[in-house]
Amino acid sequence: MRKLECNKCGKEKEGSYIWESWCADCSNERRKVAKAAKRAAKDLPEWGSGRDPKCKTCRAVKEEPYMNGSLCRQCKLEKAKADYIKKKAEEGTPSRRSGRNPICKCGATKENPDSGFCRLCSNEKKRLLREKNKQDPDWVAAETEKNIARYRDDLEQDMKRLCRKATFSALRKGILKYAPCEVCGIDDSSVQAHHDDYNKPLEVRWLCSWHHAEHHKNEKK
Repeated sequence: MRKLECNKCGKEKEGSYIWESWCADCSNERRKVAKAAKRAAKDLPEWGSGRDPKCKTCRAVKEEPYMNGSLCRQCKLEKAKADYIKKKAEEGTPSRRSGRNPICKCGATKENPDSGFCRLCSNEKKRLLREKNKQDPDWVAAETEKNIARYRDDLEQDMKRLCRKATFSALRKGILKYAPCEVCGIDDSSVQAHHDDYNKPLEVRWLCSWHHAEHHKNEKK
């Protein structure tokens, strides 16, 4: 006759566990111990999804939101782009960006045809989003902490700040004078001082906000 008590703890077995040697609690505990030992052998944390914490393609450590997947953020993005291009090639249709309208919704010609908006509309969209976010105290606190952390113990940022301070002091004293943008020739309030060397605050190139941003963007590339 089948024994109704658990062989380990002596508690009465229930349900389908009456056909097993151990009760439900003891069986579950044994499975947990076996699983933890198996994960330890693979050098994985004791509990979790069981996924390898490293990307299977580039072997970099995956970001926190991507831990339950096989790929890191960069590899997943590249795979999605490759799949999209392959799909469009099979369909024989142009990609979404190559078919974009070069005219912005405001009627102006876009500076970059691949963008959704012209520069002015894009800036206005960002400004409205920022004004909306400013109503959220948590967002303001997070942005403040991010800016403080960015400049804390950063010698390069300190050098930039002192260089700009010296430049504006020279402008007030008349040692330096504003000039038109050296690229497009625009002469208005958008003209900014650019320094190729922050150790030389009086050696200034005058660029409008657009070409100033483009210059730093090309430098990063």
